[in-house]
Amino acid sequence: MESKKIKAFIAHNNKKVINNIENDIQRLENVEIVGSAKTGKETCKKIIKLKPEIVFVKYDMGDMDALELMEKTADSLGKEETPEFKIISKDILERHSKNDINQKDKYKINKKENKKKKIKETANVKGMGTKEIIETLEKLAK
Repeated sequence: MESKKIKAFIAHNNKKVINNIENDIQRLENVEIVGSAKTGKETCKKIIKLKPEIVFVKYDMGDMDALELMEKTADSLGKEETPEFKIISKDILERHSKNDINQKDKYKINKKENKKKKIKETANVKGMGTKEIIETLEKLAK
């Protein structure tokens, strides 16, 4: 009897990064990569169509950030069908950890923090690299 595969999706605006993650994930028997996308808009459309169980997403997709993407997906699919989201880029943490954050950036961070609280039930916001992605998928496969 074949075990059910975890349906994963990768969203990053750099195709090379997507390819590297896909190559690392392919060694896992219980994981199927159902798709990938390079923009937030494309990611949202594909998630709604493909219904993955877990989405690994770069925080800043250019046209929208991961929190906006999670909100739009949850609005379209509903709480029960919304996949789990994992942030694969630590760029937001690095960008905002500097001492030279201006008032505009502080406002953006506070706005994002409020969004994060609003969608906390559907997202696990944590910066992770390929190693953490593999570990997460291995845990889910058990």
